[in-house]
Amino acid sequence: MQGLVLEQEYEAAAAEYEHYNNNLKAELPQFMEMATRFIEPLFHPYYYMQLNIFYLMLEKLQGFSEGRYSVPNTTAEIADEWQVRRGDIGERVEALSLTKRFVSTTKILATTRGAPAGSGLNRANTAASTKSTPSTPPSAAAAPPPYSATASSVATKRPPPPPPPLKQKPKPAVQYVVALYDFQAQADGDLSFNVGDRIEIVERTGSQDDWWTAKVRGLQGVFPGEIFQYT
Repeated sequence: MQGLVLEQEYEAAAAEYEHYNNNLKAELPQFMEMATRFIEPLFHPYYYMQLNIFYLMLEKLQGFSEGRYSVPNTTAEIADEWQVRRGDIGERVEALSLTKRFVSTTKILATTRGAPAGSGLNRANTAASTKSTPSTPPSAAAAPPPYSATASSVATKRPPPPPPPLKQKPKPAVQYVVALYDFQAQADGDLSFNVGDRIEIVERTGSQDDWWTAKVRGLQGVFPGEIFQYT
């Protein structure tokens, strides 16, 4: 009885393992390809940004060390020494099968599904995977110009921020008054109105003894400011 239970648990665990294993084989190549497509456009600007920062740091350190410290090694000598210490590690890394994981994973996926190694799906995935994993260093894509103090300062100088958008001045609220008396125009430019008319103020002064500019029934003119009340 106990053996039957253990066998059922084993079958359930094996089925669960196969489920996740098949999903991993099917979706991992797609995930890695999409991740490469996402990261690669971000990598090149970030690389050149770091390069400009290092150029600027080198320029500042060289200016600081002049007259204070003895620095016998030049930049070229430092680079040559680094290349000697580096050795053939680059070629050895490129020779590792781990760097060609997209192609090998796609072949495993095609084999698992029973498709031939030369099928259209395998060719498409292999081509996309090979395209998405360039073996050349990022400097081969678009190498920066030779370094100079002027070029470095221009490259690292940030453009001025755009000016803030101009805020539109709020329009003044329209002010109305109500005529307390009838008024007939006495001269050209005067505004005639009747008692109770609602008059729109166009221009006014601080004193009611002055003549103000207003509009009523589509006509504009001036009138004495003491013959109205605010609404």
